[in-house]
Amino acid sequence: MSTSSSISSPEELQSRTCKCGFMARYFAATTLENGGRRFYRCRRLGSNSCGYWNWIDDKLSRHVSTMIHNQKVELDSIRKERNHLKKIVEDMGSIEDPYLKDMIADEMSKLNDMNGNEISDLTKVSTLKGKMSNLELSDKIESSNLKKVSSLDNKVLKLELKVHQLISLLAVSWAIIVGFVAAKMM
Repeated sequence: MSTSSSISSPEELQSRTCKCGFMARYFAATTLENGGRRFYRCRRLGSNSCGYWNWIDDKLSRHVSTMIHNQKVELDSIRKERNHLKKIVEDMGSIEDPYLKDMIADEMSKLNDMNGNEISDLTKVSTLKGKMSNLELSDKIESSNLKKVSSLDNKVLKLELKVHQLISLLAVSWAIIVGFVAAKMM
């Protein structure tokens, strides 16, 4: 008969002591094999460590671990891309068109206000907003005289499209991760 190392109560999560007598530190694995799996280990590093190591969660299937790892890698990539795009937009501080300034400010505000609790609604909303914004931006491009639109305006429009796509991808990624975690907890 096997015993489970799963922990469900917050008291159990906080009451781990390593062999040194110190409170053990809580971590989540980021490796391909154990992506997202929680564990405790000794606070001390290297030769000072007592070697205490204890998994909190049961081992996940290889498929789920791989999916979590891939989602984390993709999410990190999206975050880097988002930060890069933020920097580009911030560097464009001299944009003259107030409409574009407002749109960029709104999108930056949305990116900064995102949190995990709104992820399921955010997935639907961001997908619809992305489609709507793409249509609005396409409409704007078609209605404008392309010869008069400066190259800066074109770059901003392309960046806005990219931001919307990244928001949608980020929301879907989080929804998948939340789904896996919820399925594992059931």
